[in-house]
Amino acid sequence: MKLIYCPQCGHQLVTKEIGGQLRRACPVCDYVHWSNESLGAGGVVIKDQQVLLVQRAQAPNKGGWTIPGGFVEQNETIRQAVVREVEEETGIKTEPIGIIGMSETRYLEEHNLYLGCKLRYVGGNLQPQISEVQQVKFVNLTELDQLPVADLSRKLIKLALTTDGLAHFEAFTNWHQHHFYY
Repeated sequence: MKLIYCPQCGHQLVTKEIGGQLRRACPVCDYVHWSNESLGAGGVVIKDQQVLLVQRAQAPNKGGWTIPGGFVEQNETIRQAVVREVEEETGIKTEPIGIIGMSETRYLEEHNLYLGCKLRYVGGNLQPQISEVQQVKFVNLTELDQLPVADLSRKLIKLALTTDGLAHFEAFTNWHQHHFYY
């Protein structure tokens, strides 16, 4: 999304070079729009040698199969977001184990980061969120090979089956108590 007006004072933004990059900035106050990012998280849930998948009801990849997931809200951690997204889309309750992979895409005006997480099945009943998901089901590995599953989901499933998580969430529990400078 391209910003048109300054979120601080309401004046129309202009494009100017700042720090060697063209950026949207306010000609009246000191506001600079440094970047436009989104953070998403998806969960690989394995139960009885089967993997939880959703069939997408929206673009991109409408009709294709993926692991459940979505955007991380500003007021939640990645851990909370992936648990929420999986339950919203599938009705399945989970517990996060660790981060198993990451995907990054950059566009002209947007930078997206997606974290794949391994989740422990806790309970619940399969219930698709109709606005986003056509179907939800646990599939065995043979069935997985026969479905049009997105490449990233396939890679994350493979990682989840071969590792217990590259980074356990517990290792990051107290990060919010520290200040990191770069």
